[in-house]
Amino acid sequence: MKTVRTRHWSEVKVYSHAAMTDLFRALIQYQEAMERDDKSSLIFTVTGDGVLLIAFYGDPVDSLPEVFEPFRHIPFTSYLVEPGVRSTCELVEGIKNVTSTEYICHEMRTFSSRPSMEVYEAAEQARQEQVEALSDVEGMRMLAAIQPFSSQGIKRTNQCGNALGLAEVGQQWFVIVADWEHAADGDRVRGAVRHIIDVAERTAKETGTYLPFLYSNYASLDQDPIAGYGAENVARLKAVAAKYDPDGVFQTLQNGGWLLSKVRSG
Repeated sequence: MKTVRTRHWSEVKVYSHAAMTDLFRALIQYQEAMERDDKSSLIFTVTGDGVLLIAFYGDPVDSLPEVFEPFRHIPFTSYLVEPGVRSTCELVEGIKNVTSTEYICHEMRTFSSRPSMEVYEAAEQARQEQVEALSDVEGMRMLAAIQPFSSQGIKRTNQCGNALGLAEVGQQWFVIVADWEHAADGDRVRGAVRHIIDVAERTAKETGTYLPFLYSNYASLDQDPIAGYGAENVARLKAVAAKYDPDGVFQTLQNGGWLLSKVRSG
């Protein structure tokens, strides 16, 4: 087992929505570059106020790592976290207020694909349309986040086994997060979030970039992330569960969640 260094380079920039197309192009270029440099990580987040770019590099370097070069010349509005060397705890402290815990209602939904400009643009257009449609919902906040992974990172993860069924290709895990005040608006908001993901998935399938994996930490209650692990993995996990939990304790004494006993396919 290896651990990440306690000191790393990172920065968090804020961009205006007007830079979106340039940022998507740079994101595609970054996803190509990260195949040659596996020390980097990035989270691309679109909020109502702008675009937040969290850049992380595993070494304590003195200047912008080359892998992030595609973003260098895109004008930005401010730093949320100045570029520099710090601990992961210090980085988290700098971005802790990006999301709020004050809202009563919350929804997330996810899908994954290979890098695709068409997918990113279609998803963002759908997000903007749904934000406008929900403008009368009190406390409405909706963000989208893209989390890229290199094929090299996936391959290294799979060296210890591939129970999640991860394809060994460059990919991104996409999530829509919605927060609002009143439970009565829930059906409208959840329908809007579902529509955005449906548009993104459909575009990914049309462009041949769709991947079946669903990251369970980002999944909605009606999604089925275990099914995305693939039929062979689901069968193996069920066999392991039958051997070590023949009475189904871990399938029956949990209050909901994604369980092998409830997987809809696979």
